[in-house]
Amino acid sequence: MGSMVKPTIFAILLGVLGIAGNSYATTKLPLELNRLEQDGDVCRVYLLIRNPDASSINILKLDLVFFDKSEIIQNRLYVELGPIQGAKTGVRLFDIPKTECESLGSILVNDVVECLGPNSEELDCLQRLQLSSRAGVELKY
Repeated sequence: MGSMVKPTIFAILLGVLGIAGNSYATTKLPLELNRLEQDGDVCRVYLLIRNPDASSINILKLDLVFFDKSEIIQNRLYVELGPIQGAKTGVRLFDIPKTECESLGSILVNDVVECLGPNSEELDCLQRLQLSSRAGVELKY
């Protein structure tokens, strides 16, 4: 009887761990374009990123492409948003050189260049991003 209990408990533990792992892989990561601010000849971008998971994201690098109001590409930048602690919201700032904020029509999240969890495991962050904007400029896939 004792040998039957151990495999059953082991199977239950594997099931619980599997569900937790799948949950982490599908939890949305809200990314909000919160504000644009002109500072001389650069447009300062304020992004709000939320990590609802208990685990941190150590590295989150995005490939962003900036379009004007006529949908002509104006610039392209790689930006680092990590690290993001678990169950935390953070604000990240970066500057787009030689750009008027008023000329921006949209920002494309072209790709997630790198996304690593606490043990340097690769995470599928592109599929998890949930994009929004309060800045009058669309943040899109």
